[in-house]
Amino acid sequence: MQKKSNTKSRELELYELLKILWDGKIKILIVVLILVATSAGLDLRNEESTSYRISLDIKPSKRSEFIRFIPVNALIEKTNEKTAYKRFEEEFLDYEELITVLKKNSHIKEELSQKSEKDQEAMLYSYARLFTYKPEEMDLPPHSLNNFNTLRFNWHDVDEGKKILTDALNLTLINVKKTTFEELDYFFKIRKDKNINNDLARIIFLTEQRMIAYELNLDYLSEPKSRYFDTFSPRYYLRGYKAIDREIELIKQRKYIDLINLKKNINDLKNTEIKWVDYNLLLSNVRAIKSNKKNSLSIMIILGLIIGVLYIFISNAILPLKKR
Repeated sequence: MQKKSNTKSRELELYELLKILWDGKIKILIVVLILVATSAGLDLRNEESTSYRISLDIKPSKRSEFIRFIPVNALIEKTNEKTAYKRFEEEFLDYEELITVLKKNSHIKEELSQKSEKDQEAMLYSYARLFTYKPEEMDLPPHSLNNFNTLRFNWHDVDEGKKILTDALNLTLINVKKTTFEELDYFFKIRKDKNINNDLARIIFLTEQRMIAYELNLDYLSEPKSRYFDTFSPRYYLRGYKAIDREIELIKQRKYIDLINLKKNINDLKNTEIKWVDYNLLLSNVRAIKSNKKNSLSIMIILGLIIGVLYIFISNAILPLKKR
C-alpha cells in the first residue's frame, strides 16, 4: 500500500514539474530566441574577418652555401647547413622577432593601447604562439634533414598575414647572421689575445734568461747539444744573450699572418650573401578556415533551454514566498 502511495506521489510531482515547464514554455522560448539572436549578431559582425591558415615549408640550405666557412671553422662549432638550420629554428622560436613585428601591426597596436603593460606582454605572446614550426609528417624526427619543417599560423587577413611572415623571417635571418658573426669575432679575439699573451710571456722569460747569460758573459751558444734548450728550460740562458736578444727581436716583429688571413676571411663572409635556410614565399600555402556556425547555433539553443528552465523553476519557487 505504501509503495502505491509513493509511486502516486512521484507521479504527481513529475506532473507538476511538467506543468510548470509547459506553463513557462513561452518564457523559455523567449530566452532561447534572445541567445540565438545574439549569436547570429556576433556571427554577422565577425563575418568580414575570415580566418586563413598560412603555411610555408622551410628547408635546410644547400651544403655548397657553407663551403666558404671552412677557413674559419677552426674557431667555433662547424658552420654548415645543419647548424644554420638549427640556429634559425632556435632564433625564430624564441618569439623575439615575432613580437617585434607584431607590435608594429596596426590591428594589434589598437588592442594593446587598451591594455596594461602586463596584459600587453601576455597578449603578444598569445599571438606569437599562433605560429607553429614542425614537420609536415608527425612520424618523422623534427630535425631530420631528410624532411623539412613547416611554419604555420592562422590570421584574419591573407596579405597582412604574409607581411607579418615576411618581416618575421627577414628579422630572424638578420639575427642569425648577426649572432653567427658575433661568435666568430668573439672567438677570433680569444685566439688573438692568446697568441699575444703567449708571446708576452715568452718575452718575459727570455728577458730573464738573457740577464743570466749576460751576467755569466755567455754571449754565444756554450753547449751546442745541450738538452736544456727546450722552450722554457730553466737553463735556456746557455744559448747566450746574443741569440736570446735576436729571438726577442723576432717575436716583437711578428706579423701574425695567420690571424690577419683569418680576420680577412671573416670580413669577406660578412659581406657575402648567405642563404642560411631555403624557402620561397611565393610557394606559401593559404587555406580559408570557415567557422562552424551550426555548432555555435546548437550551443546557444541548448544554453537557452537550460537558462530558461532554471529561470522557470526559480521564479516558481520564489512566487509562493512573495504571496506569503
